[in-house]
Amino acid sequence: INVFGAKGGVGTTSLAVNLAAACLNHKPGASVALMDMNLPFGEAQLFLDLAPKYHWGEVLGNIARLDATYLMSVMSRHPSGLYLLAPPSRLDDLQMATPDNISRLLELMRQTFDTVVIDLGMYLDEITLKVMDISDAIVLVSVQNLPCLANVRRFLDNIRHAEAGLEDKLRIVVNRHLEESDLMVEDMEKALGLPVFWHVPNDYKTTLSAINQGKTLLETAPKAPVTRALGGLAAALSPAEPAQEGKKPFFGLKFLRGRS
Repeated sequence: INVFGAKGGVGTTSLAVNLAAACLNHKPGASVALMDMNLPFGEAQLFLDLAPKYHWGEVLGNIARLDATYLMSVMSRHPSGLYLLAPPSRLDDLQMATPDNISRLLELMRQTFDTVVIDLGMYLDEITLKVMDISDAIVLVSVQNLPCLANVRRFLDNIRHAEAGLEDKLRIVVNRHLEESDLMVEDMEKALGLPVFWHVPNDYKTTLSAINQGKTLLETAPKAPVTRALGGLAAALSPAEPAQEGKKPFFGLKFLRGRS
């Protein structure tokens, strides 16, 4: 599942982190990984109060020795059981990234984990398009304002021209949803000609408190409406049945239409 922001400041990282935690909570015993590709300065480790020793730039620099053992050795484990693959902290470490070696890394993560959630940031390039191509879900995070709506339209135009089938994977999520707004969800759906897949209610205080504590919403406010909405999103994206033994686990998740 990759999580992509329609513009900066819409809560992409917060949604990605808490969606990954919700996926883990939804399927006890499942293995869930979060990869931060929100470049150039990803922040997922701060949201989880982790201090990673390694990042995926180092993995790409040693791509020849990449296997499951090496992959697990560079990942950071959160107390909840969620695994994080942190981003490079220096721009020089990004030079190793190519669509081919990112694809190789993600294919191994697909084989190693039941679910992989990627914070993909908000910039479209050949690498992010490759990630979208091999993913099963593109969760596009938007809010209820005209600049965001305009960016969603631009995003749609780009993916329609970039690769066949990307639009079929798209699931629009309205974050910080307001029941009363100058731009209602129904207006967005009419303008885009596409349904909104899910609403995550606006709860700035609760979300900001979790961020400042370096904890997930499940840890700080498990019964809050925003937490329940993210749990519902994880369930709506989950396979109806666990993968059969011997089958390759899902990289993303089966889609079921629904709303919070």
